[in-house]
Amino acid sequence: MKAFTDFGIDVPSGRGPEVDTTCPKCSPTRRKKYAKCLSVNIDAGIWLCHHCSWNGTLKDGEGQRYELPRRTFVKPKIHRLTPLPETVIAWFGRRGIPEGILAQAHIGWGQMYFGELEDQVWSIQFPYYRSGDLVNIKYRTLDKHFRMATGAERILYGVDDIAGNHTLVWVEGELDKLSMDVAGITACVSVPDGAPDAKSK
Repeated sequence: MKAFTDFGIDVPSGRGPEVDTTCPKCSPTRRKKYAKCLSVNIDAGIWLCHHCSWNGTLKDGEGQRYELPRRTFVKPKIHRLTPLPETVIAWFGRRGIPEGILAQAHIGWGQMYFGELEDQVWSIQFPYYRSGDLVNIKYRTLDKHFRMATGAERILYGVDDIAGNHTLVWVEGELDKLSMDVAGITACVSVPDGAPDAKSK
């Protein structure tokens, strides 16, 4: 099996299992040469560039569209670099969601690369748990740019809150789910990617 260096991928030492680094395919030709647009999962041996979409696996080589084995997903780690700043707490507050609910839901705040913005930006982190285990994270900027953790399983947001309930409320987003928590309606889940397009299959 080849190493990441065989494909020109510079993986910083002492990190893992998920790291972000520059892309050897597109970074040298871009204005933001040092933007960490390439997500690498060291354990799974896979990579994906959120800017040029270059991806591959150490097993199959570069440019091979990888498909993770069925029911095998990459587990993310929370990149909680700093406590929630007052501006973010106030942002939630304007939506009627108090700080106590944010703490209860383990809402985080940190930097993440967004391909559409071509940069590392600060974003809210909504962790998705199942049976208490972290399964996925949705990243949202305050101006409504979104992304999910690379290679992670898509599950319902708030799925741990519905056990033992006969009535279930479905909503379209994490903010809606947190608002239901404020109202005392905890048997509520959100779909991970919002409502589908009307023409979607």
